[in-house]
Amino acid sequence: MIRNTWLGILAGAALLGVSGTANAAFIVQSGNLGGGSVQNVISNACTGTVTGPASSVQGCLNSDNDTFVNFASSTDQLQITGGQATLSAVDDIINQLTISAYYNPTAEALTFGTLVLDIQWDITPGSPAGASASVTFTADPNSGAGPFVFSLGNGNNFFTISGEDFASVSFDVTGNGRVVGIELKQVRIGGVSEPGNGGGGFPVPEPATLGLLGAGLLGLGLARRRRRKA
Repeated sequence: MIRNTWLGILAGAALLGVSGTANAAFIVQSGNLGGGSVQNVISNACTGTVTGPASSVQGCLNSDNDTFVNFASSTDQLQITGGQATLSAVDDIINQLTISAYYNPTAEALTFGTLVLDIQWDITPGSPAGASASVTFTADPNSGAGPFVFSLGNGNNFFTISGEDFASVSFDVTGNGRVVGIELKQVRIGGVSEPGNGGGGFPVPEPATLGLLGAGLLGLGLARRRRRKA
């Protein structure tokens, strides 16, 4: 009887232990994969933002103009314009960019779970064959994953970054000298933490974690039932 009880407890503990090892991880994927979980970052309806030229400019969320999205560069003077925000550099090439979010009235840093962006690359018309550019993504935090490197094609290059409660996501662009334009369009962000919640958001258990928890509790229940019958 005692043996069966302990077997049930150990089974439940093991299952719960497995659920605790499933951690999020920083991932970058090609394409616009945000779906309905992300919101547009805009510029022209925001109040109190810096639009540039400056090393740091801001947009805001379409559905919440008090949630600011900050774009900072260590290499470029930036400017932001438009309804759905377009970010460009004074010299036409964004070489480095870090994206973060904060709550405007209090300047409280916020985290976000998903970022979608379109890095537009233009080459000089008539350039010799062989023009190339690539982008390298990093993030804070990143679970030890990355950096992720992708080649850029001429025109639109959509990427979706997810897997963490990000404090920031950064990218660096490199080219072979024939790149004449790198700008950022159609920025979307999702999973933004609520102000006053410590910038981390409330953790939501994944379905698999809930299933393992249920299985563990079931094992404990069966052990108790056998003890009563004995």
